[in-house]
Amino acid sequence: MKNGSPDHKITFTSMPNSGYKDLVSDPREVGARLVDGPSPLAGRLQLLNRGKWRSVCTNSKNWTIADYETTCRQMGYKGGRFWNWMDRIQNYEPRLLYEEPKCSGTEGSLFDCARGTIQVGSGVCDYHSDVGIQCLPLFDKVTPHWRGIRFESAESKETLDHNNILYDFISLSELRNVEIIRAGTGRGGSVEAAIAVIGVPPLLDRVTIDHSSFTGINVTKHEAAFSFKDVTVRRSRGFGIFVNSSYGSALLNGVTVSENGADGIRYVGHDLRPDERVDRSKVYDFCTLTTTQWQTYPLQLSFEQSQFALSQKKCAQSLTTANGYVLTLHFVYFEMTRNESATIQIFDGMSENDRLLASWNIRNSTRPQSITSTREKMFIKFEAEPRSRVLAQFRVISGVTKAYDLNVTQSTIEDNGGRGIAIDNLRSQVHVHASTIANNRHVAGLHVTSGAGDVNVTDSKIAFNVGDGINITYYGGSRNISRSSLSSNRGYGFAVWLNQTTKDRRESVEFNQ
Repeated sequence: MKNGSPDHKITFTSMPNSGYKDLVSDPREVGARLVDGPSPLAGRLQLLNRGKWRSVCTNSKNWTIADYETTCRQMGYKGGRFWNWMDRIQNYEPRLLYEEPKCSGTEGSLFDCARGTIQVGSGVCDYHSDVGIQCLPLFDKVTPHWRGIRFESAESKETLDHNNILYDFISLSELRNVEIIRAGTGRGGSVEAAIAVIGVPPLLDRVTIDHSSFTGINVTKHEAAFSFKDVTVRRSRGFGIFVNSSYGSALLNGVTVSENGADGIRYVGHDLRPDERVDRSKVYDFCTLTTTQWQTYPLQLSFEQSQFALSQKKCAQSLTTANGYVLTLHFVYFEMTRNESATIQIFDGMSENDRLLASWNIRNSTRPQSITSTREKMFIKFEAEPRSRVLAQFRVISGVTKAYDLNVTQSTIEDNGGRGIAIDNLRSQVHVHASTIANNRHVAGLHVTSGAGDVNVTDSKIAFNVGDGINITYYGGSRNISRSSLSSNRGYGFAVWLNQTTKDRRESVEFNQ
């Protein structure tokens, strides 16, 4: 794709003077929003009341379809239905009891309905959950926006780094010195991202996305490391940047994400299932793998055993990388007929005589935190009991430091309607370095909601957020906040809530290396 220059940027935009009213990115202007859900179209309903966002409970009284549709219409979308009951947010504003809006279905806003009982207070919603709503992915009215740019399984090339250790895929597509203005509306009024990516993302350098009618950048199924440099995403109605990843290694360097209607940056760790399509040509059998002193990475490994196996299966591998590098083991998926019928052990060296890093009796639907060696060697031992079907896949990556899920460096994340940075299902680590996270308007500036892994915040400023500066709610992992300022946040500066569910219900396992 042709690129612009710093002095002569290429601008993609909709037709001027279309006659259609522009969409507002700030949910405060419409008085309603959906939060804590998988997308800006589904989640906990909050209404702006007396200048503050308040979650809504209904005293267990059902709203009608007309009530839900009117709520979605108020936010600019079609449709509307009940989505879920949601547990209350701790230490948040008193909730709003709204029993029966009594909408007829023709109103443009909940505030135009006949209304039932509305009460505000710390006790009015006791013993009642918040209501969650889902809207259709369609705009209610014609908007002056175009679809945007979509990269789907775009061509890429495999390259080997200068130390001949790490293979990576580099997209053959790139956008440099480009402005994308008023994108995000597809055919028939469907919601879209200004830049939508399925597969390896394009190279983005000095790209500005402004006034997207939904999400600024949406990346899914990238299956390779990627980085965005000097990218600005502002005034999108949805997320600024959304990443759904089973691979991790997403680097956002020098980005500015501001004034977006929902979360500034939303990262979701996607758990692959055994039935999901993957390129099996690059997945090697763990037990028969032949490694060399000059082993290249990433290394995709699988372990399989039939349920008719009559004897215990034992396999071990010693992996080595270059001096000065470490190895990170990611657990992709596990499936078996009997829980705890297989065990994996990871040692920090060449044999099981070296220091044990982690040991785990494998369970279905439970994922351990990624494990990193302290040097260039790692020994992995796998055992499975007889008469138990076992299917496992894991990935080993080499790097100078522990592999990350998300790395946000020298960036500014501010004035977003949701959280500044939100991480769901953390598996390895999130690193925020030399960045500012300020004045974001829901729960926390940095919010880790689930999973297990390391949280590193260095040389950063986190201030003036509505809620906590940093809120970590997960199963565990190490936490390092250093050379950073956490000030003037409305809630806690730094809050940690550890999930203490019993072993048979745990979704993640932490190792606290």
